[in-house]
Amino acid sequence: MKFLLVNPPYPREEIPSPPLGLAYIAAVLEEEGYTVEVQDFVVNRYSKEKIKEKYNEYAPDIVGSTAVTMTFDDASDILKYYKEESPDTFTIIGGPHVTFDAVNTLKKHPHIDMIVMGEGERTIIEIADNLKNGMSFNKIRGIAFRENGGITITEPRPFIQDLKTLPFPARHLLPLCKYQALDLPITIITSRGCPHKCIFCVGSKMVGGKVRFYDPIRVVDEIEMVMKEGFKKINIVDDLFTANRKHAFAVCDEIMKRGIEVEWGVFARVDTVTPDLLNKMKEAGCSGLLYGVESGNQEILDTVKKKITVEKCVEAVKMAKEAGMVPMASFILGLPGETMDTVEKTLKFGEELSASYGFHLLAPFPGTEVRERAEEYGIKILTDDWRKYDANCAIVETEGMSAKELDRVIEDFNHLVDEYYVDLKNKYKEGTLEESDVKLLTSAARMDIVDNMIQSEFLERQAIFAMNDGERPEETLSLIIQKLQDNTDAESQNIIDTIEHLYNHHYMVCKSSENKVWWEWKEHL
Repeated sequence: MKFLLVNPPYPREEIPSPPLGLAYIAAVLEEEGYTVEVQDFVVNRYSKEKIKEKYNEYAPDIVGSTAVTMTFDDASDILKYYKEESPDTFTIIGGPHVTFDAVNTLKKHPHIDMIVMGEGERTIIEIADNLKNGMSFNKIRGIAFRENGGITITEPRPFIQDLKTLPFPARHLLPLCKYQALDLPITIITSRGCPHKCIFCVGSKMVGGKVRFYDPIRVVDEIEMVMKEGFKKINIVDDLFTANRKHAFAVCDEIMKRGIEVEWGVFARVDTVTPDLLNKMKEAGCSGLLYGVESGNQEILDTVKKKITVEKCVEAVKMAKEAGMVPMASFILGLPGETMDTVEKTLKFGEELSASYGFHLLAPFPGTEVRERAEEYGIKILTDDWRKYDANCAIVETEGMSAKELDRVIEDFNHLVDEYYVDLKNKYKEGTLEESDVKLLTSAARMDIVDNMIQSEFLERQAIFAMNDGERPEETLSLIIQKLQDNTDAESQNIIDTIEHLYNHHYMVCKSSENKVWWEWKEHL
């Protein structure tokens, strides 16, 4: 029985990373002897034709996709296209969106056969085994499916308490080279669960209110594994890395004990950090952390059950700076009680708090308290067009602020960000830019060029050349550079630097046969 796991398209602006959840699912399937492949549309061009090609090449028995709210429609379309290729293909979808919108999903999307709700590693094995043996699904916990003209939702599956029973993620199935070519980070987790119940988040409902921890030795084993794949920057994407001081210290101590030099970042709450913890994290390689501050207005923080204070935010940012880290402050505009006055206060607070801060707009995802009790919170939800749930456009209104006003605030902020980058480019041309900012600009330019190459399938379509007698294949690199210069608006030097970078790091490889040479993305590291 062959599985195909799909990672649907995800905006590059949101800094995607190799699909960790799918890699865990793939790992348990391989462990049980199932054949698995991953189709990743984040770093490959998405089209119906690509789905047809994949089906003809692989003919999967089961196609499963993950999805968050803003990627759900694409994920659903992908499953529909596979169903069109073969009605017998069994289609499954998982992730937070469908976990909390299972009935509507199955009612509106007949091409989806089953929903996995919550953690999927144990569930997917039972589904596979039952399909293989022609058994009923009724005794499988944590799923939703159609039955006898209705929809059956089985009892919830308990969270996996002993995380050491899970294999390491099957990253060997992922196109890691393309993520590296895009300068995107790789992710790991050291725990599952979140003890907090903010009304705009489904974290504690999705992965549990009690935090479960991976053994620190295993965590650092995994860090060494991804470093061997060439990744130098790791994002630890626990809901809250600093939830438990003992665990956080143990991970740091193990990194230092092994003499590992790696740069990493985490999510943290301002009420879970102390100077000694931050100093230890910095010593172990942590270069930055993201604080979910959300608002500069205490009344709003209390309303959304954040359970932090404005003063604590100031203190935590100061501690991080004193430890030598770069603290990023994240804010959400459009929360209950938002007015233009509270927005202006938050904007000012963000500017004063940290040199690095950003804003998103409230997206009331299925399963969040703010969605389920929107009227009580004075929130008007304007659309259920899931593609708009990217937190970059207003899809709610508060009693004191319209969607147009919220959009205008974000547009003005983004305009300031654009002006900042223009200023950086001007300083770069003048030769007065600091080295850290030079790296920022270089990375951004390279990312744009590589993304263009991926989405246009440049290597697949245009990097094929006739080879003259005595010519080395590598000499055709100049032809690739010339074609990119002719077909993109990127600066010539940035193109040259990008192609040299891709070649020197072996992210693209040369193949040849007789008098023909062509270039490909290296499929796996």
